[in-house]
Amino acid sequence: MSKPTDSWQRSLGALFVAQTMTMVGFSFVFPFLPLYIQSLGITDITEAAQWAGVAVAATALSMSVVQPIWGNLSDRYGRPWSSGPCWVPR
Repeated sequence: MSKPTDSWQRSLGALFVAQTMTMVGFSFVFPFLPLYIQSLGITDITEAAQWAGVAVAATALSMSVVQPIWGNLSDRYGRPWSSGPCWVPR
């Protein structure tokens, strides 16, 4: 008989699938981002593409800066605290 999969392995697999689907979902937006930026008033396609690049880079930069801080706070105060802001209505 094979050894049953540990719960952490199932959790890791579920997180991997969820993160992969999230990355794929975000990447679907990228081709349309210059068109959206043009609708905001930028008429030149080259300038719209540059602003789209800035928007994507700013997103990646902010995630790479905030993620370790948020992870540290989550480790220190627990998961319910770190997911709390997600439930706050805006």
